[in-house]
Amino acid sequence: MQKGAKAIAAGLLVNRSVQKINMSWNAFGGDGAMDFGTCFRDNPTLRNVDLSHNNITEDAAVVLAAGVRTNTTLASLRLDFNPLGCVLWRRWRRWCILLKRPGP
Repeated sequence: MQKGAKAIAAGLLVNRSVQKINMSWNAFGGDGAMDFGTCFRDNPTLRNVDLSHNNITEDAAVVLAAGVRTNTTLASLRLDFNPLGCVLWRRWRRWCILLKRPGP
């Protein structure tokens, strides 16, 4: 499924009309999630993304966070039921507060 996540993230880099995407329950893991980090950084139209239940690792979440930090349009990112540790959740919460966005 990682190839599918990579293809969708690559498509979102050139597609400027998609505002909402639900990629939950695809089990693409950390490698697939890292591609979305680049997508978040460079896509100016995404507003709502659901990546719940995908076995996203802490390392991949850090890459996602880097993309989110520079994105000005993303309003909602769901990461429910991924194996993210407490330390990472606290870091995400702090970044969301700094960016004045709703947190997890």
